[in-house]
Amino acid sequence: MHFLIGYDGSRYAGHGIGVKLETGPGFRYDPIRPSATAGSDWALIWLDTRLGAADRILPIIDHPPEVGSIVMLGGYQQDHPLMLMADTGCQILGSATDGDGRPLIRRNCTGTRGVSGAPLLIEQNGKWLVAVLMSSPPSAVRPVDTLWFSTRLEGASEELGYLY
Repeated sequence: MHFLIGYDGSRYAGHGIGVKLETGPGFRYDPIRPSATAGSDWALIWLDTRLGAADRILPIIDHPPEVGSIVMLGGYQQDHPLMLMADTGCQILGSATDGDGRPLIRRNCTGTRGVSGAPLLIEQNGKWLVAVLMSSPPSAVRPVDTLWFSTRLEGASEELGYLY
């Protein structure tokens, strides 16, 4: 898997290659009931090189966003694959669970195919943080257990020899 960052004209500011993939805890894809494990349908991908700068890496919140919170979706979508698109007028509408009881969050963000895995951002005390990760169902996001995810990021950073 190749990861490209910072598209400008016909060039990229950085390129990394995936060297390890870890899926969400308990994930098992069921093609007959794909939403059964939606709460763990995500992956953490380790890259062979560090991309970005410390001041451009967003922290992850340690709790789910509250119902009514204003959030923002930013991601690369199929209709504009080389341009970062954002829906700045999103709101958390409620919560739900997948077939295994993992939490999901309902939201009203707009996004097209390809935005799966993008962060849903929340502003707290003047700083942007990653609240949850987007998924494909039109009215749900699949929140990552943010404490587990943060711990895995720290572990990946140590494993690869750099800090996130």
